Amino acid sequence: MLYENLNEYVQYLQSFPRSRPKQVLSLARMEAMLTELGHPEQGLKGIQVGGTNGKGSTVTIAERVLREAGYITGSYFSPHLVTYTERIQVNGQPIPKNDFVTTIDYVRPIVDRVERKIHDRLTWFELLSIVAILYFKNRKVDVVVWEVGIGGQFDPGNLLDLSAKVITNVQRDHLSILGPTLDDVAHEKAGLIRTKHDTVITSVEEPFVQHMLDRAAEVGAKIIRVNEENDVLIHDVSFEGTKFCAFGTRELTTPLIGSHFALNVCLAITAARQFDSAITDEVERRAVAQAFIPGRFQVVSQRPTTVLDIAHNVDAIERLVETVDDLGIPRNELAVVFAAKRRKQVTEMLKVLSTHAGYFVFPHEKGFHDATFLSHLVERADVAPSIPRALRLARANVGNNGVILITGSSFFVGDVFAYIEGIERNSLDRIDDNLVEQLNPFPISSHLCAIFDQKKSSQ
Repeated sequence: MLYENLNEYVQYLQSFPRSRPKQVLSLARMEAMLTELGHPEQGLKGIQVGGTNGKGSTVTIAERVLREAGYITGSYFSPHLVTYTERIQVNGQPIPKNDFVTTIDYVRPIVDRVERKIHDRLTWFELLSIVAILYFKNRKVDVVVWEVGIGGQFDPGNLLDLSAKVITNVQRDHLSILGPTLDDVAHEKAGLIRTKHDTVITSVEEPFVQHMLDRAAEVGAKIIRVNEENDVLIHDVSFEGTKFCAFGTRELTTPLIGSHFALNVCLAITAARQFDSAITDEVERRAVAQAFIPGRFQVVSQRPTTVLDIAHNVDAIERLVETVDDLGIPRNELAVVFAAKRRKQVTEMLKVLSTHAGYFVFPHEKGFHDATFLSHLVERADVAPSIPRALRLARANVGNNGVILITGSSFFVGDVFAYIEGIERNSLDRIDDNLVEQLNPFPISSHLCAIFDQKKSSQ
């Protein structure tokens, strides 16, 4: 069955369950699909990046280093900023819409057949992962750089030969899914370490790094630890980017703004060299100077300076205000336009932000925390009926010489980016996995309903 446009394909993708309960998470569905497809994952090798924050920039930098070294690269991101096709890229270019829909058409009957066999449904993330694997195989990529969605031990990327593992950090996010404790989160992320052939590059700090060390010792994997204190010396953070020294010898400049990106660069180039030890300092220097990812302290306009940042949890907000401090932005010249998902720790996020920003605007956005509620959590704030109105209020408050910071959620930042760039964005592209769960909780196709009814009547 062919759909008339990309939106209908995204709607088909989102008709699948968001996830499975933690107690029954498994790679069995992915394994069944890959078997039915003739194991297209075989021969795909590369780097897998997990952790709470910093995964996307680490993937971007590692991919750019490998591409600069001459490889055809495939990269897989989660989540996207504006549209689903951003998640699957070859040589830094998103999958073309035609390839996206053609691949889904190809797998649809196979998905139906596998679901009948296993009496279970794929999740939408598993289906998207299958699309990525098939596209990478078809494009004959040399190396895959794969961003883990949430967690680790049940990530679909574990079924590829991604023996260079990066675990960026363990922070306070997704506790309701991976928790309830940070130790649980660390244990889940340590599940990326699977075989004695794995080399794990990590900046995870005490006490949670012990989970990585224990897991590596259990399977015989190698651990390489990278940290800010020993491996990064910041020279300058400005609106032009970040200058720093990596590993005591390499002077590097990245257009990414913020000292934390220097650590992600170190993780990425260590992983790239693990994949290919012949990569030179010059290749790394050129790649780091070009690596860029939208929505990470991205300046999108001037007068006033307007910045997008996808910080969506407390720890990311703390990193964000460190960058604000490094740039020397006065509190009375910074206005924040903020929206966050209902599951987020908004009180803590706004408490951190309010020490650095003198004014807030909270737009009414469907699927996000109530704007009026948020406005009562800070001293000076307005609510706005729309993104355009929110930006006008912020501009009126700081004038042409101030700074407007848009943050709180990657999906909200995607909405603002689309508005500023004049990109038409629909409700399908902006629905994240948690909203999908609310709107379409574990939908079951008719043939699976029949199977389950049959099983129930025979018991």
